[in-house]
Amino acid sequence: FSARVANGINDPNGAIPTDAVQRTWYINASANTPGVDITYQYNLAECINAAATQPNSMEVLVSDYTTWHLVPGNTTITSLGADPYTVAGTGITVPSASTPYTLGVTNTVILASDYFIAVKAQKQNNNARISWAVNTTDNVTSFDIQRAAGNGSFETIATVITTAGQLQYSFTDIVPAAGTNLYRIRVNRGSTAPRYSNTVAVIIGSKGLLITGVVPNPAHDKANILLSMAAKGTVTFEMVNMAGIPVKRWVAAVAEGTNVVPVQTERLPAGLYFLTATSGESRSVIRLLKQ
Repeated sequence: FSARVANGINDPNGAIPTDAVQRTWYINASANTPGVDITYQYNLAECINAAATQPNSMEVLVSDYTTWHLVPGNTTITSLGADPYTVAGTGITVPSASTPYTLGVTNTVILASDYFIAVKAQKQNNNARISWAVNTTDNVTSFDIQRAAGNGSFETIATVITTAGQLQYSFTDIVPAAGTNLYRIRVNRGSTAPRYSNTVAVIIGSKGLLITGVVPNPAHDKANILLSMAAKGTVTFEMVNMAGIPVKRWVAAVAEGTNVVPVQTERLPAGLYFLTATSGESRSVIRLLKQ
């Protein structure tokens, strides 16, 4: 195993709120290794938000370099010690490529399984229309639409108040920036901490594409690729293993805006793969872990 630690939350930065330890651990193994126990150590000074007071119930997050994900089975770990503090993660699958991890306060970073929100984005006359559907508005007071343009951090650009019984909502950003705009929804849930949706993108320009996530990741038998397009067209997908050998390749017709492209992974050996989407001169890559 190899590990290094960096200051701040990186790869991607600005993708999760400050209710997290401001550190990124980059960890890898000589080969894809399941069932690893990892103890993370950090100082109180790196918990800069009041909600991140210690000791606390913590969760382990892993990044695919596009989005942060919860590590299954590691969402309610009590931090131990007294500056420095430690969090003991268990049963973690460590890939062979350097992978970012960080720590968040339980139920403050990523939407839990008890609340479902599906977000889509579409370009309309150089505006960005963001729509989302939820399974309930119980205990939800409002939705904040947040945008990150270029390499910037997420900022709230609008707030939508919930209506009892209404499960579908939308917002149109009439001043998106040129290039890639990332969007997410912050769900404000009464007295509990806010939660965050998946990330989608709108690309303002005639060309371009971006893989905004793979769900689930790690994958088992199948996964869905979340792909944002500047315009409709044909995309070539390719999966390459860590040895640089292509193991899967296919072509799909996609629409402008958010697309969900399924991929079957049941026949792939366990390990880390690079998934590439290419259309014309545009190319986007994301890491996919197969368990």
